[in-house]
Amino acid sequence: MLPLRVDADRFFASLERARAREKGGIGTQNEKLLHAALKDYFAIEGAVAEYEVEGFVADLFAEGELVEIQTGNFSYLRKKLPALLEKYPVTVVCPLMRSKTLFWIDPQTGELSGGRKSPKKEKYCHLLGQIYPLMDLIGQEGLRLVVFLYDGEEYKRADGWSKDGKKGSHRVERIPTEPVEFLVLSSPYDLGALLPENCPERFSAADFSKFASLRGRKLSGGLKLLLKAGVLSREKQGRSYLYTVNRKEFIVYESKQAHS
Repeated sequence: MLPLRVDADRFFASLERARAREKGGIGTQNEKLLHAALKDYFAIEGAVAEYEVEGFVADLFAEGELVEIQTGNFSYLRKKLPALLEKYPVTVVCPLMRSKTLFWIDPQTGELSGGRKSPKKEKYCHLLGQIYPLMDLIGQEGLRLVVFLYDGEEYKRADGWSKDGKKGSHRVERIPTEPVEFLVLSSPYDLGALLPENCPERFSAADFSKFASLRGRKLSGGLKLLLKAGVLSREKQGRSYLYTVNRKEFIVYESKQAHS
């Protein structure tokens, strides 16, 4: 069975093996360190890496299921996942950095500066703004999402358009420093665990934007996702909609209950 409870010793061993495979410094390797470490972590005995299915390559095949580590844009999975799910159950691992220490890389000299603790913290509700491209797949048999919550360091290249190069800059690497937990979402209704902690039972889209710190497409996409999952319902009120949480408390499958 996949290791869906945090094992710090196992994770740091995976991180060190991934780091040892780097041939250069931060940002020079072909595979990002976070992705490589998680792939190593889930590579249980007998697992096959880079497993080809229907013209697509999954990160791992282990004990009859596929594992995809998704550290980037979830839109890329919209064509890939349906093909994979036709053959096997699929677990999509979604990393989420709870707190971070930010470092800057000089684009000219490569010099590293910063090391400042960011006041911004990622919460489970922020994941709604990332996974909404998968809403058409919600409820499809065999699909499971696993959120990996961790603390870490973020490295950015100061190559942006502002005077200090920080605005419009590019992220180079995210390195975990502490694994926190895995949140296993095995059914559409489990997505209720992604509601913000201060979310009332009834609210408007504007209210939800404040609670979840989501804007624009991430806000509308996140709400549509929760509607599709059955977590929310809505009714017209004037020119806008009023959303209702269908149940205040949500049962989230613990890792020990994950499907085999």
